[in-house]
Amino acid sequence: MVTYEPEYQEEIPLQRDALTLKIIMRSNWLHDAVNELSSTSPARLTIAASPLAPYLVLSSNGPLGSAAVEFSKDAQLLETFQVPKRTVNTYKHSLIKMATRAMSSASKVSIRGDEQGVLSLQFMIEVEGVGVSFVEFRFVPFLAEDGDDDRESEEEVS
Repeated sequence: MVTYEPEYQEEIPLQRDALTLKIIMRSNWLHDAVNELSSTSPARLTIAASPLAPYLVLSSNGPLGSAAVEFSKDAQLLETFQVPKRTVNTYKHSLIKMATRAMSSASKVSIRGDEQGVLSLQFMIEVEGVGVSFVEFRFVPFLAEDGDDDRESEEEVS
């Protein structure tokens, strides 16, 4: 029985041949970072990745202040880290927050982004007696409009 028919039913395309970042890490570390950033009550979450330090930064600004979480490139922390050049994109925090249940249940997460800023979070969830399942969320980037101050916040992360 179908209980919900979304208006937009097409899949958000991820250009797998034009990835700007591919990171695999333990999912609970991403979960902890998103929860910590939630304390500022942000509207948006910015993800910056670079081949140079700081390698991966999640940041947010909200009415209760600003916060950032940096991840080093240590192999124990980031299992896979493929970022050929610096990339910065901003997403609606409320949408990223919807993936926290999968974040808390998964053992690993693959974070991928393409040239258009589409973000893919693919979670590997180990189900006892069944094996491994994957859950994927895709997000389109927030595009700042004229007069919007989000460009300033992206420059702060630079």
